[in-house]
Order: sequence, then structure tokens, then C-alpha cells
Amino acid sequence: MKIYNPQGKLIKVYGYKKQPRQVELVSDILGDAGGKAEGKDNFLFKRPRHAKLKATYVLLQNGKRSTAKLYSNREALIKVKLLRVKVKLTKKQYRQLLDLSK
Repeated sequence: MKIYNPQGKLIKVYGYKKQPRQVELVSDILGDAGGKAEGKDNFLFKRPRHAKLKATYVLLQNGKRSTAKLYSNREALIKVKLLRVKVKLTKKQYRQLLDLSK
């Protein structure tokens, strides 16, 4: 897993063998985002105009590249390209992702 800052600079790299907890955490949060988006009401079709990009997470799982972009304004939002969803995160999920990107 690779984490990039808002300017696109690589800031962290986590490998499953050395940091399984961090990789599993992000994978679980992305999976939860996909599960939350199953109901039509949970999709966010437009990113709020004032939401700011906080970090980009790139995971390679089963030969597929998954990119997730973490945004913040008044709500914690994540856009997961592979799952084609944009959903709100819980405060706990949002803090966990931000902590990984520090």
C-alpha cells in the first residue's frame, strides 16, 4: 500500500509482510465503504465543493489496483475508484486513515 499527500508526493509505503495491521485496516475501511454504498441513499454522487483532498491510498489486491481518495470538509468522505463509490466515513475510520498518512 502506498500513501500520497494532496500534492501527489509519496509519503508512506506499507507492505503486508512487515505491516499487516496497517494494510488490513485500510482494506477493511475500503470494504466497509463498499458495503455502505449498497443502498442507493448511501451514495454521494457529487463531492462537496469545499471538500479538501487529505491523502490518496493505493492498494494492490489480487492483481487489482484500488485507489481511495480521502477528503475532508464538514464530513469525512472517501472516494474508492475500484468500487466506484463515494461514501461518508465514521469519525473513527477517518481518524485511523489520517493517522496512517502522518
